[in-house]
Amino acid sequence: MVQFQRQGFVFSRLAPYCGWQSFAEEALRLWQTYGELAQPTVIQRIGLRFINRIDCPREGFALKDYLVGSPESPASLPLQREMFLHEDTFRVSGSDYSVHLIRTVRLPQPNADRLSLILGIDVFAAAEELNGDEALRKRLPEMRWLKNKIFFSMITLKAKDLFQ
Repeated sequence: MVQFQRQGFVFSRLAPYCGWQSFAEEALRLWQTYGELAQPTVIQRIGLRFINRIDCPREGFALKDYLVGSPESPASLPLQREMFLHEDTFRVSGSDYSVHLIRTVRLPQPNADRLSLILGIDVFAAAEELNGDEALRKRLPEMRWLKNKIFFSMITLKAKDLFQ
């Protein structure tokens, strides 16, 4: 899905995914088309947002089994979690990147045997002069690398095993 607007360009890929190479090539091709139509001179924000869904077994689900550093209820008051939503924005030291993270659990439909752990990772940088396609060609792999580093540091081995 692509959106061309006066104030911006958005390219999204929904499942089924064709892989990073295909996504990046299509994003660059569409960016060139947008550039010809809109003729932007400055990029105000460049970013990549990845929304990852990890389907986990519902029975015996414990957030700590899948998410590193997950919050727990106070030990003195055992509570049963009904919902989880956590949001942070971090600045990446030594770079001009920031990262916005959203972690949540989507509750299952009645009688469903799985629930979904959602990890939203938005890697972005602020304005820069437009230098042809060079800014995008340079930044796309950097942002993907940073997203992968964050993603794999946030999930446990048990979560990784679900991808096998």
